[in-house]
Amino acid sequence: MLNADFKVGGTRFVILYRNRAYKIARFRLFRNFFQLIRHLCSGQVKQRLARFDPVPGKAVLRYVFGGVLANREEWYIARKYASEEMAGVIGLHLFGLVLVQERGSPVPEDSTFIDHSLWSMMLEKKQGNVAEALKQFAVFDGKVRLVDMGRGDLPPDQFL
Repeated sequence: MLNADFKVGGTRFVILYRNRAYKIARFRLFRNFFQLIRHLCSGQVKQRLARFDPVPGKAVLRYVFGGVLANREEWYIARKYASEEMAGVIGLHLFGLVLVQERGSPVPEDSTFIDHSLWSMMLEKKQGNVAEALKQFAVFDGKVRLVDMGRGDLPPDQFL
């Protein structure tokens, strides 16, 4: 029997198996289509797309291929700015469809603060939702590290 945990994120499926996390890009074609219709009806298409890119065509591509972009960005950040602040990335496969990362232990849910340089910023990005912010981190040999670096909203100078 396969003893793995499965998680669903905004742009990726994550399979946690043994000491690895396999992040598999999600394609949101159907959701994209229905969201487009909804936003056309409400007149909010430009505002919604602007969250992904100021250029509408690029924004649609960034939305549909968000998982691949997140995997590729995570690979790039881990290679260029490798540090004890972030989880190690082992490999990028199939042009970014699959990213393999070291797996840590979850940060205890009763934590309200963790000792990490990006904690305050992550808490702000998650609108103060501690539980959601904690999901972005894991514990590796007693040290808290960032596990979700392919977010698109983290400035690279955060890792210097």
